[in-house]
Amino acid sequence: MTVTTRLVIGMLLLLLASQAAISVSALSHYRSQLIEEAQTRLQKAAQLVGREIDHEERQLRAQAQQGDPLEELPGNDIVLTLDPQGTIGTSTLAALAPGTAFPYTALWQRATAEGSASAIVQTPGDHLYLLRVTPESGGPHWRVLGSPIEQAFIDRLSTLNGMDITLLTLDDAGVEHVLFSTLSDESSALDEPLNITQVLSIGYSANAQVQAVLSVSREDALAPFRFMKYRLAAMFAVALSLAMMISWVTVRTLGYPIQRLNDVARQISEGQYRPTERPLPKGGDLGALTRTLHMMQEKLDQRATQLLHRSRQDHLTGLPNRQSAEAKVEQLIEENIPFTLNRFCINDFKRINDTFGYLNGDKVLIEIGNRLRDLAAERGYTYRIGADEYLWLYPCSSMDKPCLRSLSNALTKSPVLSDISPTFVTVSVGQSCYPRHGAAPDALLRRADIALNQAKHLSSHFQVYQSGMDEKHLRQLRILKDMSAALENDELYMVYQPKINMRTGRLAGVEALVRWEHTSLGFIAPDEFIELAERAGTIGALTQWVIGRVSRQIADWRKQGFQTNVAINLSAMDLLDKNLPNKFLQAFEDNCLIPGTVSVEITESALMQDPLEAKLILERLRQFGLEIAIDDFGTGYSSLSQLRHMPIDQLKIDKSFILNLNTQFEDVMIVRSIIDLGHNLGLSVTAEGVENEASLSMLSAMECEIAQGYFFARPLKCDDLIEWVEHFERTPLVIPKSTLAGCSGCPDRPGAPSMYSRRST
Repeated sequence: MTVTTRLVIGMLLLLLASQAAISVSALSHYRSQLIEEAQTRLQKAAQLVGREIDHEERQLRAQAQQGDPLEELPGNDIVLTLDPQGTIGTSTLAALAPGTAFPYTALWQRATAEGSASAIVQTPGDHLYLLRVTPESGGPHWRVLGSPIEQAFIDRLSTLNGMDITLLTLDDAGVEHVLFSTLSDESSALDEPLNITQVLSIGYSANAQVQAVLSVSREDALAPFRFMKYRLAAMFAVALSLAMMISWVTVRTLGYPIQRLNDVARQISEGQYRPTERPLPKGGDLGALTRTLHMMQEKLDQRATQLLHRSRQDHLTGLPNRQSAEAKVEQLIEENIPFTLNRFCINDFKRINDTFGYLNGDKVLIEIGNRLRDLAAERGYTYRIGADEYLWLYPCSSMDKPCLRSLSNALTKSPVLSDISPTFVTVSVGQSCYPRHGAAPDALLRRADIALNQAKHLSSHFQVYQSGMDEKHLRQLRILKDMSAALENDELYMVYQPKINMRTGRLAGVEALVRWEHTSLGFIAPDEFIELAERAGTIGALTQWVIGRVSRQIADWRKQGFQTNVAINLSAMDLLDKNLPNKFLQAFEDNCLIPGTVSVEITESALMQDPLEAKLILERLRQFGLEIAIDDFGTGYSSLSQLRHMPIDQLKIDKSFILNLNTQFEDVMIVRSIIDLGHNLGLSVTAEGVENEASLSMLSAMECEIAQGYFFARPLKCDDLIEWVEHFERTPLVIPKSTLAGCSGCPDRPGAPSMYSRRST
């Protein structure tokens, strides 16, 4: 249905509704006016009735004032005398016998109070009289004169007023009794649907009110209304015909402007703010409105363009942002133009923020952005896509490494923050190419990011995306996603590697190691998922799971009669968790563990990340009876001055120094130095990675207390560990005392006899 058709129908319906409303309103008003006129006539008639009754009363008053003897007063059906107490003395009405009290108490009280009084009353026998009570001249008595009210009086009043009159009585129970009426049906006097009435209270009887009801037939009063309805119907038909003609003419005049208004409104609702080139209506209010909307459309288009520009621009550096980069990449892919994405990152930018503050950090971001824009202005497009990351889009399918390295050197050759403290920065670059590395914007940007993450760990700080990197990234995301469910569903499990006391040849304890057998990825190496957990911030949940699982296992072993010390590994982030001691304490309480059953191992590098905080945490752990060991000692950068103040009990030599101990003289020197250092500091020493007899003999000669490695056993599940311990206790190690010079496998004495043997049982 077109706008013109809808407009025609709408105008017709509007005109029909308006005409109907006007007609109904006019008829209603006319009917109300007729009823009001009838009521006004009734009110005037009521006034006329009142004047007629007053006229009768004045005549009766005049007769009473003449003071004539009672028998000489003509035209009166009632003549009474009353004593001062209101008792009837003489009476011409048999119903009011002498010696009885005057029955119209209200009239008597008014007369005695006012000196005289008049009223219409009903006497026994349903007769109406107009009574006048006045005092007799020259005496204490009173006399009462009564004039009858009959049908003739009512007819005369009806004739004078031109309407019907009914006199009736209304008792206290609400029962009506008609006395006189000019209506043929006396019972219809008070029938509201038939008559319009006016009720007057004109008197009373001994126990009822006397009322005069003036009435006009409703049908007669509304007779002109029926004629008016026919006239209005004819007028409505004529108006409707004219309205249809006017509507058609109006629609033909307004159709096109309204259609244009509809087009403009639809375009605005669909986000099409740019005006079309169709001609606009020139004259009239609708033409002005259409032009106003057209102008608004132009303003909206300008505003939308500005907002789009701002939404695709970085407010700090003024460079286009990530949304703009994605749009450009998508455009080049649609046009099938090869290009290279070079994703830059400022290395160690957090250090700049921490050292110089965020305001100066922003200055660095602006400076690097300006340099990159200037260097790459003629050879591509520059964007800022993250906190400290930039993107250079180069319209070529590849870029050689020397060219990119030259750009990176030019970007960082001069210092930043020259006005404060000249500081040099370095950048890492990850690269992906279209179409070689993908054909989707998200994939290309993600692969450039994956390459950038790899570049951060390379000395060259540059990496081109290689096939398989994406799969590794997706695998890492899968591992992180599934880790929480694995903890809840107990997909992880613990294994335990024995540690041997080299002086006694017996079990000294075990190290608890976590393992993960993924339902679809298979076995996941601990180094892989633990590193990811540290990066994702979920290492705390993993550590708590390990503490709980190991504590329950120790309790189970105790029930089986097996007790040994179990070492739990902690990460660097665990040492920043102030709630870590409480986690151990809660696990001990839940499983009724005693101090000495659990120890912890912390890497040297983790210990040095925040030495002060680490010391506080370790001191609380020692208060709970936990022994502290530094794991992988010799590979970190710990300060000996800080190390001697740490609450530690044991050094654990990294296995890289133990694996080739019998063939590498340098390793011998390093291991001997670490053992001597530990002993001089009052610490016991554990050697990890023992895999042959020669290394074991050398460690014994160096007086190393504890050894651990595949030479004794691989990490075992809890049930397998019990079986291994039972077998090991039956054939304990015998490690004779010796000197380093006589040990097997020493680099300067090859072929020396072995000093390791097992004692047979």
